Amino acid sequence: MTQSPREPRNRYVDLVRITAVCFVCMGHWLVTDISYRGGRLHGVDALDQVPWTHWLTLLFQVMPPIFLAGGYANAVSWSAHRRRDAWGGWLGERARGLLVPTAVYVAAATVAVAVCLVVGVDGRVLSDLGWAMALHLWFLPLYLLLLALTPPLFALHRRLGLRLVALFVAVAAVVNVLVLVPGVPLVGWLNYLLVWGGMYLLGFAWHDGELGGIR
Repeated sequence: MTQSPREPRNRYVDLVRITAVCFVCMGHWLVTDISYRGGRLHGVDALDQVPWTHWLTLLFQVMPPIFLAGGYANAVSWSAHRRRDAWGGWLGERARGLLVPTAVYVAAATVAVAVCLVVGVDGRVLSDLGWAMALHLWFLPLYLLLLALTPPLFALHRRLGLRLVALFVAVAAVVNVLVLVPGVPLVGWLNYLLVWGGMYLLGFAWHDGELGGIR
């Protein structure tokens, strides 16, 4: 497959990604109070115990920069492919970069749960643990969907620019109104794609120099 030369790596995008990962780790560490009493581990959610800290979670909203940086990185990658019919190979390569480490994480978690079952850990505790570990991956299916849609979305972006972002925002606002209408609650799920897709599109705009002085 013929590819055009890649543009110089934007280290600021790497910084955004690294900072987001550090913040999500630090945020989860701060809200979890682990203690060992009576021969058992206990965990307390600090947000439940100290309600005013809810506002501090605004400082740890890492998904917007994750999708922003992802849009930028995938714009760089897709732009480097001259043959637009190579979508399948490109998608597979990009998806592997996400799914391989995720598979390692899931495998390690599965082994840990199996060991806990063997040593007699309460099944209810393991159920809560499984829910929490799955929750960490909520964004992955959505990100993979946006990854698969990158070629048509990028083409639309090249035609419409920031107007495409504005369209996503406008439709998301309409969806927010429709959620309040009795009988159509499921329409709210569309905003996962519209809101985070809007951040992803801003990554395209960043790549194309449409966000002012941000580089």
